[in-house]
Formats: sequence, C-alpha cells, structure tokens
Amino acid sequence: MTGPMDLSARLKAALRMELEPVGVRVYGRDETPSAELDGFDPPQALKSYCQALTRAGRGETFFAGAARLGCVLGTSTLGLEDDPAPLLNDSVTEKFGAGLFETEAASRASIEAARKFESGRNRAVLIGPLGRMPEEPQVVIVELDPEQTMWLLYADNYHGGGPQALPQSGGVAGGCADITVWPLSENQTNVTFLGLGCRLKSAIPPIHLLAGFPCTRLGDIVESLEKMAKPMAKLAQAREGD
Repeated sequence: MTGPMDLSARLKAALRMELEPVGVRVYGRDETPSAELDGFDPPQALKSYCQALTRAGRGETFFAGAARLGCVLGTSTLGLEDDPAPLLNDSVTEKFGAGLFETEAASRASIEAARKFESGRNRAVLIGPLGRMPEEPQVVIVELDPEQTMWLLYADNYHGGGPQALPQSGGVAGGCADITVWPLSENQTNVTFLGLGCRLKSAIPPIHLLAGFPCTRLGDIVESLEKMAKPMAKLAQAREGD
C-alpha cells in the first residue's frame, strides 16, 4: 500500500517543489497523544502556527499546544483556547490599529467570518514534513508559487471539472482557518494568500502561497498530477524556449 512517504515524494516531484509537503494532525481534548511526541515540543515558543507550517516545509517537526504557538488568533481558530473572546478582542484591535481595516467593526467582521473549531475542542497540533510524520496526518499543506498552485487546483478538479470556489477568509487566519480548519471541516482543498500577520510571522517569500487539502485526497491528487505530465511538460518547455 502506498504510504505518506512515497506520496510525499511523488507530490514534490510532480509539482517540482523545493520544499517539503507538510502534514498536520489536530488532537482533540479526549485524545491522548503518544508520549514520543513530547520530543517535538518547540524549545522556544513559535511566533505563530503559520510559522510552524513554513518551518516544517524546511524540515522541522513540532508538537505544540496553545502556549507554544504564539498567535492567539491562530490558537483560537484551531480550537486550542477555552475562552478565546478576550483574545479575539485583542486581535480585532491589533488589526484595526495596524491600518488593515477602516473601522474596528470591519476588522471584527473579517475575524468572525473565518472558519474556526469550537472553543476548547482541541489540545495540540502536530506539524512536520509529510514524509516523516511520526503519526498519521489529517491535512496536507504545501507552500507553492502561483504556477504550482494552478497545477494543484487542476489536479483537485481533474475528475469533475467545473468552477472551483475557493473560500478565502479575507486575509486573516490564513494558515489556520483557510487551509487547516476548512479542509478538515469541509473535506475540500483551499488556497490562502495569507495576511499581513501571517506573512510577518512566517517570513514566507512574497511570491509564495499556501494550499491545504484533506490527507484522504492525497493519493488522488498525486495520481491526477502525474496524469497531467504532458501539459506540465509543455508549459515547462515553452518557458525554456523563451
């Protein structure tokens, strides 16, 4: 049976990725993670969940709860906070004060519209290179340039065709709401352009986006990408000829 290690390598090759595909697993309050995961506790608190995603794409693995994930908007969105209301109030003020929205009401509307897990539902997340995940992932997240994103969306739509709606959350909670909570709750692929806070904390290159899809879709997406080898080669050859 094809496993995450093989599929990760094939996904990376098909999209000509330099970075590693990332796996994410969210642990509910009633789950008991393996004691071995304690070895992946970040020695220092991360700036954000988004930062953990980008660092995982470069080879690191993290197992962390709210106290180690830095960004309270992210930990609230991931259901890691028992009482996120005062924390989200701070986030509203921060984004309004930073000049991202004209009014505090506009800032609040964007944050409240982001898809999120129920408060206190979860206890921790495991984030690491997909091919080396110590436990089975639930979501696959990839850091891509726009052209690689195009191919991923073609692969996701390979069988059914038709329009593909991408439910953005408005430039807030990009890594947590758009490409983690949404794929898990809706069983769909999504792309995020992130947001100011996400990009500041993750240091992701300006030409990169993040995309996420349920791990149950991994095999089908990889096979679809491989079936599109001809048009992918055609575009690559046309660019080399310019």
